[in-house]
Amino acid sequence: MTEKRVITFSMVSAFFSANNAQLERGENSYSSGNVIRMSFDPSVTPALLKGEVKASMKGRKYCVELFVDPEDGITDAKCTCPRGQVICHHMAALCIHAHHNVSVTDKACAWNAPKSSKMEETKSLNEMFPPKKPNYCAVSRKATTAEVTDFKKRLNSHVVGFTWLLQAEPEETLLLLVPHIENIVFSSEYIDSENKIEYFKQKCALSQEKIKQIAEATCGQSSNENCLIARKYRLTASHFGAVIASCKRNRFSKSLYDNLLEGYNLNSVLAIQWGRENELSAIETFKAATGMEVLSTGLWLEECGYIGASPDGFVGEVPSLK
Repeated sequence: MTEKRVITFSMVSAFFSANNAQLERGENSYSSGNVIRMSFDPSVTPALLKGEVKASMKGRKYCVELFVDPEDGITDAKCTCPRGQVICHHMAALCIHAHHNVSVTDKACAWNAPKSSKMEETKSLNEMFPPKKPNYCAVSRKATTAEVTDFKKRLNSHVVGFTWLLQAEPEETLLLLVPHIENIVFSSEYIDSENKIEYFKQKCALSQEKIKQIAEATCGQSSNENCLIARKYRLTASHFGAVIASCKRNRFSKSLYDNLLEGYNLNSVLAIQWGRENELSAIETFKAATGMEVLSTGLWLEECGYIGASPDGFVGEVPSLK
């Protein structure tokens, strides 16, 4: 630990005075060991601090540059992430790392994260806990593949923790149909494009044929992993009213962004659990009371590709249950 630091807390506080959220995320990133490389050159004016910080996406890293003056503090900063033209949490993580590791007496230096220890070989449960008796079986016979599949399906109709681990991998056809928002905004083409909004709109746009195919592939909503993937980072009907209200007030709260980015886990909310458990019963009651058939459906996106809705069912050709 150094005593006379190049990056002081007062410098960090002044630079992130209007971006406390990014500073908090930077603290978490630093604590997680996401700063993997750093170099410091005091021979230039202002002094140059460079580093590489891991992104939240696996295998991705961003290059950060900080320009530090002893009198004026942090005068400028750059990052190769999509937000890096303003202020991002990768800058904050590098600032905090430099605060603890660079002193004012240091010459040009470089630092690399120590290599992680070799991962242990993954073992199966049978290898970790071998049966004491050879060929021992606790049941009279082993379950068939059909019985296991049927059991998984019945689990999906109940609120059971980690049920998603039992679900099959998403179909490749859906991955080709639905443009992934995350892949678009982190692509080099998006970062280098002059008109990012226009590029984003072009990549998200969908044809009528693809819209129908996505709706078919996402039937089942929460019980269908395809629906969860297609909805991610898109504006759906359940959030549309909150967005319009925020636009009218011209105020956008942190809770709104958390909702849109699915930052809240609602599985423990009793109302959500009750709705999932009783949705099929409610539809059956509606069919018995009206004599009308309800056609199960999935996520319907608008042609723009980032606005949509997931009705519980279609009565005729018009969605009337939600």
